[in-house]
Amino acid sequence: MTVQEWLAGEEEGRRAQLQEQFANLAPGTEIRLLDLNPGEVLMRQGDSWWEVCTLIEGRVQVATHQPNYTTHTLREFSPFVRFGHWEALGKSPFLAATVRAKSTCRFCALSREAYLRWLTDSPQVLMKEASEAVSALLYQGLLDRNTLVMESESRVAFYLVSCFQAEGRKGGTEVVIRRSHQEIAEATGLSVRTVTRILHRLRERGLAGSKKGKVALAPSQAEALRELFPPF
Repeated sequence: MTVQEWLAGEEEGRRAQLQEQFANLAPGTEIRLLDLNPGEVLMRQGDSWWEVCTLIEGRVQVATHQPNYTTHTLREFSPFVRFGHWEALGKSPFLAATVRAKSTCRFCALSREAYLRWLTDSPQVLMKEASEAVSALLYQGLLDRNTLVMESESRVAFYLVSCFQAEGRKGGTEVVIRRSHQEIAEATGLSVRTVTRILHRLRERGLAGSKKGKVALAPSQAEALRELFPPF
């Protein structure tokens, strides 16, 4: 179907939101809609892929697997993040990461050609996509550097503060970090046992709280955790 046909079928409030995300995309551009259940994989690292997918509903988890290692780096995303766009821009035929649904998800897929044409036709979209790509690369670079130079407690503190910031909450609101100990371990390159021990220690020192088995951070605790890792 075309993007115009798709948007015409969405309810009015939702349509306005999607039109903003796909601004300046030619109405006749062909798209493909995909639905995933929790646990299903959208794309797998190393596979061939020729589309750019935008998450329009749900949450996904991204993993990058390193040869000869049992751990992998994880990050969670909500709408409206794109996947496959780095490969399209870099002209790579192979995917750099695995994308798995954490909840029921919907995606809108464009061919690489349609995506690149969209960027060529709209300088505003090109700047927005480039800015978001650079921000994501900087974030990943910090995580990679942390794994190399930080000791264990600092890695966990940095990861928790990053999750806190990703929530974007202000005004003294406590944030629940909805990550399991396994997910935190994979993101920081540590064992689950080490993560559990560090989280217990942080709670004892009043630097983190707990809510239904998950880490909970107040703004004051997030600020205190910043003292455990060096500024960048």
